[in-house]
Amino acid sequence: MTEPELTRRRLLELGLALPPLAALAGTGRLLDDAEAAGPLAPTPTIVDDDEPTPELTEGPYFTPNSPRRRGGRHRGRHAADPRGPRAHDRGPSRFHAR
Repeated sequence: MTEPELTRRRLLELGLALPPLAALAGTGRLLDDAEAAGPLAPTPTIVDDDEPTPELTEGPYFTPNSPRRRGGRHRGRHAADPRGPRAHDRGPSRFHAR
């Protein structure tokens, strides 16, 4: 008798079938350990006698002097500008020696 070939489909079937079987096989042992430990002590009661946390206001999300542009780039800025190069918001950072 020849052994069946281990194909990708068979490997996926085994990968989906083995975890539930392993979980079911281990449940009996875990239940026995929990029963042997006995009942747990109840959680102690805590008296909460301090003040509740005060509510804070959110925001402001918009201030009157905020810029209207969403991006971090400013028009007309380049590496020779004394304010520095533009801020890049995507892609890898590239530094060029001049």
